[in-house]
Amino acid sequence: MINSETRRTILLIATEENALDRLIKNCSSLSRIKIIIAHLFRFVNNCRVASNSNRRFGPISLDEQTTAMNVLIKHTQRSAFEDTIRKLEDKQQCAKPIQRLAPFLDQKGIIRDGVVRVATVKTTNGSIRRPVVKLCPLPSQ
Repeated sequence: MINSETRRTILLIATEENALDRLIKNCSSLSRIKIIIAHLFRFVNNCRVASNSNRRFGPISLDEQTTAMNVLIKHTQRSAFEDTIRKLEDKQQCAKPIQRLAPFLDQKGIIRDGVVRVATVKTTNGSIRRPVVKLCPLPSQ
């Protein structure tokens, strides 16, 4: 006779070291860590989705890699700058060396640099000043 009752088994392993810290410690390649985290997020997403049509398959997308990288950045910042993040969340002043950078938390909870760096770019029509984040190298003739 087949039992129609389905049992769920949940395994919880408690360790003192964070799983993400262990992954960072054991992998030497940032791209490999990023892909592993992206696969983990995909697995969790696919477990939550009821229908097969909404599940993700195939190579890891750029969006999934970006999400994984943001998780890595946020985790690393939280472990290295815990007091600074707490002060930014409470709208308090940070330590003087960090304060010069005008840090702020973006919508994802990642510390960003509030200082705008400007570069002068020479073009055929003269020179223009642009923020560094908006610059990209162009092929030379």
